[in-house]
Amino acid sequence: MFGYTMHRLTGFWALLFIFIGIGFTAQAQTVTGSDTLFIEGGSWEFFDFSSEMAFTIADTGSFDADIRGSSNEGVNFGQEFSSAVRDSAIQLLGMGSVDTVTSAPAWKETGTWVTTSWESTGFQPIQVGQLWAVYTAEGHYAVMEITALPEGDFGSSFAFDYVYQTDGTRFFDGSGEPVATAPTTNPADPMPRDTADIVSIYGDTYNTISGINYNPDWGQSGINDVDPSFDPGTGNPVLAYPNFNYQGTELNGSFDLSNMDYIHIDIWVAEGTDRMVKFTPVDNSGNGPGEVLVEVPVTPGSWNSVDLPKSAFGDMSWESVFQLKFDGQFNADGSANTEPFDI
Repeated sequence: MFGYTMHRLTGFWALLFIFIGIGFTAQAQTVTGSDTLFIEGGSWEFFDFSSEMAFTIADTGSFDADIRGSSNEGVNFGQEFSSAVRDSAIQLLGMGSVDTVTSAPAWKETGTWVTTSWESTGFQPIQVGQLWAVYTAEGHYAVMEITALPEGDFGSSFAFDYVYQTDGTRFFDGSGEPVATAPTTNPADPMPRDTADIVSIYGDTYNTISGINYNPDWGQSGINDVDPSFDPGTGNPVLAYPNFNYQGTELNGSFDLSNMDYIHIDIWVAEGTDRMVKFTPVDNSGNGPGEVLVEVPVTPGSWNSVDLPKSAFGDMSWESVFQLKFDGQFNADGSANTEPFDI
């Protein structure tokens, strides 16, 4: 979630309140269930723990795909043959009953978390009685117990029982603290400034410029999810970017911001987020670079009020700014990561 303005010390530009990631803070709530995945029309089904729903490849745009069945090395499951499922999202816990499970191990992108089940079974089919942890598309945890292979190890279905935690913690017995996945407050009010020293892009603290498109179609993952009027419960809306990989804003014309000094951004990301967010204005004056991405420092789980000096953007002229861009396709260390997340 966020907001932004441009200003100098005699002027600022862009007031922008951005929440990256739409979700909720909840009391611990576990969901239990049973289901079966089949091969339908020649393709394995998927499963979405958050909606408790098995679905076919035709419906991947309507649900979050957490696992998919696979026939490689016998009956298996995970991400194989589908980019809709995240990498390294399952872990073999051993044999047992899901009824006795109280927690899942903390997810890591490497190590014992694997992409497809046969990586942990020695290239063998899954077996009845195995317990598997799942790190879901939303960043939540589930544990599933394989309960049946109706047509055998090389068949076309498998059944499972599961427990799923909706609050973002790893604990299924209510012992974990709920994780804040969306703000419940607004950022602190910005200091009073003269109207002539502000170009406001979002919010009602100052006179926001008209005709802004907060969700142009740039091929981003969250094109259908952006909410420019998300209410954190205060009645004062903020701009939400769920399912975020990058996001643009298009201004109503070009603005000469060369006499401004800072871009002010208020940004909130969910607890547990281990990603870097960068920002750039987009300038089409032809003088200097058109874009320079600069890191927006964040502390997850709270509002961050950030003033980025114009000098941080190198030789950009700021003479004809007509777009803004946020980019979250980075891990915390700056390495590339194109997996969408919520801000």
